[in-house]
Amino acid sequence: MLGAERQTLIQVTMNMIRKGQVQGVNKGDVQASIELVSQLFGIAQ
Repeated sequence: MLGAERQTLIQVTMNMIRKGQVQGVNKGDVQASIELVSQLFGIAQ
């Protein structure tokens, strides 16, 4: 995946988490947000 496309998908995912639209991640739960994005996009912590 290209850098810009990947960044856009990460931003969309983070916005969905922030709005509470992702099941399994509570609104404001930073650690769960980090873990989800890491799992989805293979980003090392």
